[in-house]
Amino acid sequence: MVQEIVIFQIKADQLGNLSQLLTESNAFLKNQQGLLSRKTLQDEKDATMLVDIVEWESLEDALQAADKFPKLPALQSFFKAIEKVHSFGHYHEIV
Repeated sequence: MVQEIVIFQIKADQLGNLSQLLTESNAFLKNQQGLLSRKTLQDEKDATMLVDIVEWESLEDALQAADKFPKLPALQSFFKAIEKVHSFGHYHEIV
C-alpha cells in the first residue's frame, strides 16, 4: 500500500467552486485501479491551502492514475483552479 500526499494551493477566487472541483476529480479517481481512499484536508488558517491524501494498493496504480489525471478534458477546470503545488509524493508506512 502507498500513500500519495499532495499539498497544494487553490486560487482564492476558486474557493466557492471547491466542492464541485473535488467532486469532479473524485469521479475520475473512484474508477481508477487500485484506489483505496481519498481525503482532502483544508488548512484552518488559510482556506486556499489543501492536502490530498490518496491511498493506493500499489505505487504502479498511483503512477498510472497520476499520468492520466492531468490529461482528461473533464478535469481541466480542477487544474486551472490550482495556484501552486507545494509538494507531491508517494510514501509507505515504516512503522
